Amino acid sequence: MIRRALSTALAVAVLQSSIGCAFRPVQLTTNESPSYDPSRSRDISARACGFMWGGLIPIALSSRDQRAFARLREEAHGDYISDVEAEEQMTYAFVGFVMCTTFHAVAYQRRSP
Repeated sequence: MIRRALSTALAVAVLQSSIGCAFRPVQLTTNESPSYDPSRSRDISARACGFMWGGLIPIALSSRDQRAFARLREEAHGDYISDVEAEEQMTYAFVGFVMCTTFHAVAYQRRSP
């Protein structure tokens, strides 16, 4: 009886963790070849976080890369984004873990057509 309950609990935990950790990829490249001014650049960055409660329940975890990159694009204000670097950070929070993704990049001002 106890063995069956433990087997069921383990199966549920494995299933939850495999579903909760299905991350969506972020497309960092485009097919465009824009004209930009290399002398007019600025550093930009954006961050998004999620939480893993109890090591089993993900909260806003699998979308953090997409949210961080969307914020990076907003920070660029339509300028050309290059030299993208990703940084991952995990912090223990007593009942779980805070996991953050930070993108650092260079934004170049586009030339007018």
